[in-house]
Amino acid sequence: MSRLVVQNLHIDAATTNGTKNIVDDLSFQLTSGQTLAIVGQSGGGKTMTALAIASLLPDNCHCQGKILLDDTDILQLSNRELRQLRGKSIQYLPQSGQEYLNPSLTIGRQILAGIKHRQQRRAIKQQALQLFEQYGLSPALRIWKSYPHKLSGGQAQRVVLAMAAIAHPQLIIADEPTKGVDAQWAKRWIGELRQMFGQAMIILITHDIEIASCANQMLVVYDGQTMQYGNAKDILQGGHPYTDNLISALPNNGMYVSNVTNATVYNACRYSAKCQYVCARCANVTLNKVGTDTLRRCVL
Repeated sequence: MSRLVVQNLHIDAATTNGTKNIVDDLSFQLTSGQTLAIVGQSGGGKTMTALAIASLLPDNCHCQGKILLDDTDILQLSNRELRQLRGKSIQYLPQSGQEYLNPSLTIGRQILAGIKHRQQRRAIKQQALQLFEQYGLSPALRIWKSYPHKLSGGQAQRVVLAMAAIAHPQLIIADEPTKGVDAQWAKRWIGELRQMFGQAMIILITHDIEIASCANQMLVVYDGQTMQYGNAKDILQGGHPYTDNLISALPNNGMYVSNVTNATVYNACRYSAKCQYVCARCANVTLNKVGTDTLRRCVL
């Protein structure tokens, strides 16, 4: 059984205005067959967390903490070891399949890149064609011979899925894979994603807490900090003011967001600047990091 453990993850970025903290002390874990949704508004550090796990952070970013895939700390690997890990054990699915694919190569050439053995190339091509048909990419041979610009956005995304499935990865990181589509189709797509990758671990990055409800586990983040973490069904009951606002902002809940008070900003919880319940205790409450229990800073 595979296992991913992220411990005390910090990410800082060097900017023209100095160093900016992007992710502040995130911790979570995941095992085979589980889906973890990391949910929060744009700019909250979700994608940067995903890029850190895939070891794809920009050069101006510095990462601290531990990212353990089974017993291997990804942050301690050499560039050569990371290249062997990415694309095999870890597959990163970006927001846009079109941006992921190389526009100068056909889909088939991209899938076979780096594979020299003729018999192995033949087997992978056959597997890819079968996956294309399975994912509704028909006729499969035409897709194989096509350049990325000949594909629609949905076709490109499914090609990327097929490329990931061929590698039989331990971990799939899907960054806003349902961006720009309606909730009903998005939930169906995530269900298909789970079926495609069997017992692989899946991290789903999303700003939509309704889409996140498809996961087993949920990590709610705001400005790089954990607001809540644990069983998705428990978190969807609310408990932290930020989580409550995400739930209330759903259309079927009236898109209601609590009013913000002019409160003092306390150091412990970054959401306190926008929280109507902020009080002095917000500076002193620490996270409960025992097992998979729900983590919260809020004492309400």
